[in-house]
Formats: sequence, C-alpha cells, structure tokens
Amino acid sequence: MRALELAQAPLRSCIDQIAEFRARLHMLERELEHTRKELGDLHMDMPRVDTPEYDERQREIARLTRRLYDLDVAHAHALPMLEQLLEECREKRTDREGAPPDLEASLRRAIDDPRYWRDGDPQLTRYVNDGFKQLYPESDE
Repeated sequence: MRALELAQAPLRSCIDQIAEFRARLHMLERELEHTRKELGDLHMDMPRVDTPEYDERQREIARLTRRLYDLDVAHAHALPMLEQLLEECREKRTDREGAPPDLEASLRRAIDDPRYWRDGDPQLTRYVNDGFKQLYPESDE
C-alpha cells in the first residue's frame, strides 16, 4: 500500500463504518415496517371473544407489541449514534483538510525524489514522516 493510501486509511475506515451502520439501520427500519404490518394484519379479522383462537391472537399481538417497542427504542438510539459517527468523520476530514495546501504537494515531490525511495535519505524520510503526521494526525494510533 502506498504511503498516501496508508495515511487516508482512517478516513476510508470512517466511511466504511458509516456505510455499515447505515446498512444495519436500514435492516432495522425494514424489520420495524414488517412488524408494524404484521401487527396490523393480526388486528384484522379478529376471532370471536372467548375462543382459543382469540386468546392465541391476543398473545401474538402482545408479543409483537413488545417487539415493536424494542425496535422503536433501538431505532431511537441508533439515529443519534449515526449523527455522532457522521460528525466524527466530518471532524477527521476537516482536520485533514486543515493542513497547509502545499504540504501534500511537497510531500509527493519528496516521495518521488530518488534520495527518498532509492537511497533512504534520513533527513528526507523524517520530513515525509513528519509531514504525513501533520496531514493525518488520526493515523498515529
């Protein structure tokens, strides 16, 4: 992996986390929708009161009502979590973009310099390392 790709990995990881979170949130929303529909269907054509079918239907309605409540709570907690994740990614991107605009170009020139890639010049290597730490501070972890 090239040095620039390594430095961008935390941001790409952040984007991957958001995509995975959104996929899970979508599955949760589909399950919510399905449970609501199933609950609505159970209320249609109710059996007569005081029959075994009625009691069974009431137990199933109670079970689905509890499930719907749990899904609603999970969904309510997931939305702020997604907002927090989005904000963290925005901050990482802003931090990365806050570096001097010519620093990245300067680092690219330094990396292309044969003294860096062929000779392993310690001074040039230190300059490149320090420059990437300044551009991508979150990649120090």
